Amino acid sequence: MRITSVSEALVDGAAKAGESPLKATILSMITTIVRLEGHHDDWCSWALDNGMPPVLWAFMQDKTAWLPDGRHVLYSFEPTKQLENKGGCPRSWAAVGRMWNQGRREVEAYEGAVGAGNAAQFLAFTEVAGKLPPVKAILLDPDNAPLPDKPSLKYLASVALGRESDGNNFDRAMRYLMIEQIVHPKIDWRDHVRDWVRHVPGQLRGGGTRDVGFAFRARASNG
Repeated sequence: MRITSVSEALVDGAAKAGESPLKATILSMITTIVRLEGHHDDWCSWALDNGMPPVLWAFMQDKTAWLPDGRHVLYSFEPTKQLENKGGCPRSWAAVGRMWNQGRREVEAYEGAVGAGNAAQFLAFTEVAGKLPPVKAILLDPDNAPLPDKPSLKYLASVALGRESDGNNFDRAMRYLMIEQIVHPKIDWRDHVRDWVRHVPGQLRGGGTRDVGFAFRARASNG
């Protein structure tokens, strides 16, 4: 095996193509190259199973999570020569979720993870979301609790209730959600029903919980 000749051929080919010899050498070791395209709905499904805070899920569904150039904040990473972040990626947004769960609210921490612009948009959304009634207050009096009018806040309310529901308050959670159909139009209720079933006691897992959830999902999609 004449490795030198292979190396020489790669260097010569790279020079003709205007590429660096190192890049050509690395590419020659790769079996195939494919392009992967992420989607924020996929990330939200992952977040549902990995402890991300509801307010972050809701932000990802809000219109402010879309940049003027059409990109979603989840895929807004921009490489720079400086040691700083000017955008976010799924991994850095997961770090934002963990920091939020830990109770950290330093603006600089979020800016360092996803960039100043993205951090400002997220923190502004959390201020609006903070005006929602507490989940415990909703569950105590679902008929008189204030109703969110913004789609992403409806999403936040439904997800937060799903996380807090149990065998003692599941009916009150559903009653609040069914008042004027509090649901984000793009929600697939299978995710929420799955989350509810995961948290309620065993006596509710015989099919009733799923029936209620899927009936509501069908009602929301038809209405």
